[in-house]
Amino acid sequence: IDKALETFIAVMMEACVGYVKTWHVVNEPMDDWPDPSKLKTGIGKDNLAADEFYCQDYLGEYYAARAIELARHYHEKIGGNPSELILFINDYGLESPDQNKCKGLIAYIDKIEKDKGVKVDGIGTQMHVTCNETSMQGIRDMFTNMAATGKLVKVSELDMGYRIPGTAENIKTSELTREQAEEMGVFYEEIVKAYFELIPTNQRYGITHWSPLDSPDNSSWRGGEPIGLWTLGYNRKPAYGGFANGLAGKIIATDTSK
Repeated sequence: IDKALETFIAVMMEACVGYVKTWHVVNEPMDDWPDPSKLKTGIGKDNLAADEFYCQDYLGEYYAARAIELARHYHEKIGGNPSELILFINDYGLESPDQNKCKGLIAYIDKIEKDKGVKVDGIGTQMHVTCNETSMQGIRDMFTNMAATGKLVKVSELDMGYRIPGTAENIKTSELTREQAEEMGVFYEEIVKAYFELIPTNQRYGITHWSPLDSPDNSSWRGGEPIGLWTLGYNRKPAYGGFANGLAGKIIATDTSK
């Protein structure tokens, strides 16, 4: 398995040198249950799917450090500029109100850096949020905790569903009212402003939106949900306005040490 990991990273670095400089070298390492502050594992779980595989069960808890070492080694071996390679560790659900997953990921990054001498340049937070369910305070706490690491912070997969309070499922695009669409726009504005308020200028690596358009009914991800900034017919939504307002009204963090 280690050899397969090395071969994959070596080939990817060779194929992408000069084109790709930033990688999510490790994606979704943290568990969801029973303890999101720990690494994912299949140990003790029954009925694992055929394609369910957990690196740490075979390569040990320092598998992320190994992947980082290989990425940097092969990037330099093929003539890449070491200063241009930026490596992130990326995960979802880091905005949870209890912050267990976020703090667990930060602790894991700190552990592999101290124990193995590797460098993680940044943390990616996916942020598949839901209006009326995802806590704005949880988002603010996440950005605050990430900023405290001194690392680059990237919102990597931002999108938004809508759930009527007290219900168990997100609503479909066909059910969304104008008022609900405007609520989503307000939530987008709050999120974007919080990013600029809480993440210092030199740590911002940007915000990537998951999809420009609403999700088609046959999509495997939030099928038929109003996740986009535009409709499927390419019409701007209140979500677009909220996102734009967040960018236009961004709060620039200042360096008070100067």
